[in-house]
Amino acid sequence: MEEKEHEGETVNHDHDYCIQPRSLEERYHSAHERIEELEKVLAQSSPPKFGLERFGSDPIPNNFYTGFRDVQMLNAVFCVLKLTAQTVIRWEQVQRKKGNDIELKESH
Repeated sequence: MEEKEHEGETVNHDHDYCIQPRSLEERYHSAHERIEELEKVLAQSSPPKFGLERFGSDPIPNNFYTGFRDVQMLNAVFCVLKLTAQTVIRWEQVQRKKGNDIELKESH
């Protein structure tokens, strides 16, 4: 648009009254096309999701993000913890068992 300087101030003519405004339907279709275009660009440019596969066998980012020297060590620790987690007793279970034991002692 046209800008004019008037006594040290910049006047911006940001509206042209000669142009017919677009209909609501035209604006909707234009916006919808733009959204589709941006979604395609985003899908092509976005990096893969965060995960161990992203770093492959590179030890530096694996060490930075996990604290383990390599993926094999992380997987080994994960497998051990997974097995331990299946057999771990929660505090709630201990308290319940303790309460049952007290009731059994009192009933005898």
